[in-house]
Amino acid sequence: LSLGEYSALVYADSLDFADALQVVSQRGRFMQEAVPPGVGGMTAVLKLSREKIREILDGLGMDVWIANYNCPGQIVVSGRLEALEVFRQKALEAGAKGCVDLPLSAPFHTEMLEPAARRLGEVLSGVTIRKPRIPVIFNVSAEAEDDPEMIRELLTRQVMSPVLFEDSLRKLGEMGVTRFVEPGPGATLKSFVKKTLDGVEMVSLDTVESLEKGSAL
Repeated sequence: LSLGEYSALVYADSLDFADALQVVSQRGRFMQEAVPPGVGGMTAVLKLSREKIREILDGLGMDVWIANYNCPGQIVVSGRLEALEVFRQKALEAGAKGCVDLPLSAPFHTEMLEPAARRLGEVLSGVTIRKPRIPVIFNVSAEAEDDPEMIRELLTRQVMSPVLFEDSLRKLGEMGVTRFVEPGPGATLKSFVKKTLDGVEMVSLDTVESLEKGSAL
């Protein structure tokens, strides 16, 4: 999800590890600098359909957008703080079970990040990108892509586009993927998989022991 797209491309031999480190370091700086602190934020909307959320956003006409389609029942909305405040009220009135503010200080994955996307595109123009050796599903489209120039464009657009994570999971399910492995602490993405797909195996690699066992997967 989002930053993890670069890990996937390194694993797929599409990006060199050193190049990916350079790009993600600058990507993070560009995204943070695109909007001054205290201007934007993000909130997770619980138990309200994407159609209803879009309807509310269309009616507001303010700087607030859907940023992440995480899973059924959880969509993240991002934008200016004053717009988010109005949206929260409308969403709760429309039946949302809650709106949980995320500990982030910028409206990531929205049009407000266009300056960051432009700067990132300049960095990516100097990086070698190869055809992935295995399919990689991209956040922007929820589809696989193997053309290096299109991958470069998708990575550029990603910082200012919604993350289609639920749609990406469904695409993987259609492709026959039955095991999902989440490295790192926590099990947030496992919970998204569980709420999106039935009959799949979920594995967490969040301890030294599980990492050692995971090497055999």
